[in-house]
Amino acid sequence: MNSPDAARPRRAAGATLLLLLAVLTAGFWQAPPAVAASPPPDVAAASGVVVDRVSGRILWSKDAHRRLQPASCTKIMTLLVLLDYVAVDDLDDYLVAPEAVAGKTGIGLSPGDQITYRQAILGLMVRSATDCGVALAWAVAGDEPSFVQLMNRKAAAMGLDDTDFRNSTGAPDDPRHVTSAADLAELGLAALRHPVARTMVNHAEADVTWPPDRTFHAVSGNWIVRDYAWADGVKSGYTPTARYCIVASGTPGLRPLISVTMREPTRTRNIADSLALLRFGSSLFHRRGVVHRGDVVARRTLKDGAALVAVAGDDLVRVVVRRAARVTRRLSFTESFSTAPPAGTQIGSVTYRADGVSLGSVRLFSRRVPAETP
Repeated sequence: MNSPDAARPRRAAGATLLLLLAVLTAGFWQAPPAVAASPPPDVAAASGVVVDRVSGRILWSKDAHRRLQPASCTKIMTLLVLLDYVAVDDLDDYLVAPEAVAGKTGIGLSPGDQITYRQAILGLMVRSATDCGVALAWAVAGDEPSFVQLMNRKAAAMGLDDTDFRNSTGAPDDPRHVTSAADLAELGLAALRHPVARTMVNHAEADVTWPPDRTFHAVSGNWIVRDYAWADGVKSGYTPTARYCIVASGTPGLRPLISVTMREPTRTRNIADSLALLRFGSSLFHRRGVVHRGDVVARRTLKDGAALVAVAGDDLVRVVVRRAARVTRRLSFTESFSTAPPAGTQIGSVTYRADGVSLGSVRLFSRRVPAETP
């Protein structure tokens, strides 16, 4: 294929005291409670999930591990497996469509047609073209069943325990071809982390071209990327038995989210429910002032009786935090103090976290903060 080391402690007793101070403040300090968010919507989907893309925290779920047919949402895994085997520099190489594309829906590939991997991926993800999915599977693995083995191997490696793929595209309907909303969310997150996949799942439309002069204008069935500027993916799907499903992603508020709904009764209800879930997820976040310059962060009495007062040297405000999140702090000192240092001495830093994610760090000074230089 064309293819920062701490200074030596002055006294052990001081080191012990400061260590205790750090431990006591890390994980036990909590910001004041915030106002409640909107209640979750009542959705018609048989299964679903909403995930915060920054922390990976599940914000809402409904029977998220129920094994259901994913229809064309299958193609997210097809894309990820393909990108495991085709280098970025080789995406403009050509593949030859196999006999197996005959009669498949999509962009109109015929056996023997040549098309680049990049163009076939556009067909796969924008038009949801089954013929492109089959052609890509054959190009990578020699036939579709062998490619499906690669898909299931990757699913196992990713810990997608609810998933068992039987084809590369989600068609035809097969009751054994299953995954879950939780697993689809993981697949969507993986696609959004991949630099190539991330661009391929965010097309509202595209012209798919192949020699000698064939063009198919593809319009995405993924309503969210088509209708909302804040959206960035990922994939929708439908079959008569799977019904309507979508892996929808974007930043409708302060935080990037991903939602999955499966087995929705109608396309209209799937659109309404997905949008309501993303808006609900957004309502769980707000901007919070974590600490202000000059705030006393910690105060302790040292062994010699002097007070060690640590004050924030910087503002940490307008930080996006989940409303119900427990904000914790962890102190880090430049050295272990047995006597109080002069006022205005930088003595370390404090890092704030929530939901496993760093909100930022600010400098710590002894007793007072030096005046800012112009």
